Parts: sequence; C-alpha cells; structure tokens
Amino acid sequence: MASAAKNPPLLPLLEHAARRAEAELVRAKAEAALAKKRERDRVKALRLQMDLEEEEQRTEQRLRVEAELRHRLACDPRLDAFLEARRAGRPADEALAEAERRYPPRPAPSNTPKASSG
Repeated sequence: MASAAKNPPLLPLLEHAARRAEAELVRAKAEAALAKKRERDRVKALRLQMDLEEEEQRTEQRLRVEAELRHRLACDPRLDAFLEARRAGRPADEALAEAERRYPPRPAPSNTPKASSG
C-alpha cells in the first residue's frame, strides 16, 4: 500500500491528458479554419482588385473615345449650324436639313484600296 501513496492515481492524470489533447485538437481546427478564411478573403480581395483594374481600363478607354468625339464635334461646323437653327426655334428635322445643306457631309474615309486605272 505504500507504493499507492507515492504514485498519484492514474485516472485523473489520463483525464487531464485527454482534456489537454482535446483542447489542442480544437485549437488546431480553429487555426486551420482561420487560415482558410484568411485565404478566401485574400482571394476575394485579389479578385476585387482585378475587377477594379479592368473597370478602370474600360473607363479610361471610354473617356479617350469620348474626348475624341468631343474634339470631332468641336471641329464640325454642322453642329453649330444645327444648334443655331434649333435656338432660332426651328424643328430638329428642319435644323438638320439646313445644317446639311450649308455644310454637306464629308464622305467617310474608305479603308479599301482604290483600283488603279491603267
């Protein structure tokens, strides 16, 4: 019986070890879940960044096109003639006809090569 007094009971030690092992397992699962969540958040942030960069490129392209159109309109006397006729109270179809009469539309540039005569 003397040896029983020297050694603590085994069952409480095993229970403590089991609780500690279970706590470590729970902690490891929580750390893994957190790591997965952080990775999902990182991927989501990267996708958002890519989407924003693509949208920025589309916006810049659209602004370039609009700036070119604005320049073309500023250089086109037909627009001034049309707006002048509209301010004078003429209907849109008459104002357009008057602008085209005063400034006939220029033919669109052709991209096809001209046939040589000869």
